[in-house]
Amino acid sequence: MATLSTRTHDAPIARKKKSKMNAPAIILLAPAVLLLLSVTLYPFLYLLYTSFFSQNLMNPSAKAWIGFGNYAALFKDADVIRGFTNTLVFAFGAVGIQMILGTLIALILDKDLPGMKAITIMMLIPMSITPIVGALTWKYLLTPPFGWVGYYLQKLGIIDQPIVFLGSGFSAMMSMIALDVWNWTPFVALILLAGLKSRPHDQLEAASIDGARRYQVFIYITLPFLKRFILIAVVLRLIEAFKNFTGVFGLTNGGPGNSTLLASLVVYRKALESFQIGYAAAIAFIFLILLSIITTPLIGRLQKEITND
Repeated sequence: MATLSTRTHDAPIARKKKSKMNAPAIILLAPAVLLLLSVTLYPFLYLLYTSFFSQNLMNPSAKAWIGFGNYAALFKDADVIRGFTNTLVFAFGAVGIQMILGTLIALILDKDLPGMKAITIMMLIPMSITPIVGALTWKYLLTPPFGWVGYYLQKLGIIDQPIVFLGSGFSAMMSMIALDVWNWTPFVALILLAGLKSRPHDQLEAASIDGARRYQVFIYITLPFLKRFILIAVVLRLIEAFKNFTGVFGLTNGGPGNSTLLASLVVYRKALESFQIGYAAAIAFIFLILLSIITTPLIGRLQKEITND
């Protein structure tokens, strides 16, 4: 009983000491937290606030409250629906290919072969190029009659005449996906390579002693271990792919027609070409909700993987 009484008496004192110890940490973290809130929470709230108004940059004084009018209109807007649909196709197509190619490249780079370090460094070149420069370069390479891609395909006898890659909706979308794959596959490969380098060697040695084949080692040892790294790469790349603007703006500008129109380009056109700020804010807010719905389960799964480690 005396021991229990002593513990009960000491508990508030321990909590008080703990709160005093945390006070300096809270004071030191406060400026960073306030700065983070100012650059994240405030723009989010302002975006939501603006979406309930009819506001045009050409006539700012005519700002009027319309409630959910912008949201009702965007679900009937063919351009908005097309932009969201194209964004889903582009994001999942590009990220899916990047994950496959990135895994294969990471497995190759993980081998102790001569020249692997030089190849790893060269892989960083696409990531180091300014996105608009990369997009315009690809546009030049794909556009006949001066584009190198069609020219050399014709010289090699693969095609009879140069292909207008950006002339049809399907080929233009594939070109956009190819540009994103070229640009960001090295990023995925480097993340997965880091995971491969941190694999437990005792499991690999045990599998080798037991006579496991390479594909069995990959399926039952390597792939489960890489799960968290794959989730990290998928989350980061999905977020960036959904926000893609420079690539589509520089390569196709949404064309031909609206076949490659992405949600980011829709927001840009509504806000800075049509000057419908309130309407653009509503589109951006729905776009943010859609992205959150897709990425939240992945982030939750990643947290669970880290917790269960």
